[in-house]
Amino acid sequence: CHSGRTYKFKYSFLQDIPVKYENIVCVLFLSCYLLACSQLPGVLNAHVSEQTRKDVYQLGETILFTCDTGFTSDLPIKYVCSSEGWVTLRQESCYSSTASCEHPSAHGGLRITGLPENNSPIPPGHVLLFGCDDPDKRLNGSSVLICDRDGQWNKPVPSCEAVKCQSLTVSDKILVTGDPEDGTYGNALLFSCKSRSEILKGPTEIYCDESGKWSGEVPECTGTVMLLLQRIESSPQKILTYLW
Repeated sequence: CHSGRTYKFKYSFLQDIPVKYENIVCVLFLSCYLLACSQLPGVLNAHVSEQTRKDVYQLGETILFTCDTGFTSDLPIKYVCSSEGWVTLRQESCYSSTASCEHPSAHGGLRITGLPENNSPIPPGHVLLFGCDDPDKRLNGSSVLICDRDGQWNKPVPSCEAVKCQSLTVSDKILVTGDPEDGTYGNALLFSCKSRSEILKGPTEIYCDESGKWSGEVPECTGTVMLLLQRIESSPQKILTYLW
């Protein structure tokens, strides 16, 4: 049995009765079962509370830990003495009660919601929301940040960046209203064919959306041949259109 703990021996017999003999062979098995807990579990920045402190703890007894000065925990730190030793239902820890996160800078049009008044410290668990004041910019990063126990933000502070679509190449056959090389958010392009004998295949308008992508592909202009076929057998005229 392991040292530092109080055990008892439990024995059992395995009986084996041979077919040709009447004698019984008994084999003794010994096993160790924990009766009490003496060696305390270690909790960083904490000590056992005076109300539950003792030398030996019996099965089922509990101990409570109190955080040291300058530290705190979200929930009580509780351990129970079991046949397997000290166990806890949930793992809690003591963290610095004086830790605080750095105030993020609202630069480049970054909007921050939830900052403490009077530039007060930001304690662990505090939540900040982020957005962009400029509608032509988008948020690069998380819109929600939480101050961790160690006084660090759980994610990098985001930034506002201008939305930019890639410049487009347009065929000489297409008449464009707008600048295809201007990828500014919200910029719209109108398309039509220069030749009246051609038709537009694709969207007549696209724009740069908030994700930095054009809302559609650049269209093409295709030629048409109109053939009038007149049937003799009292049928109406039909126009067949071929595209190439």
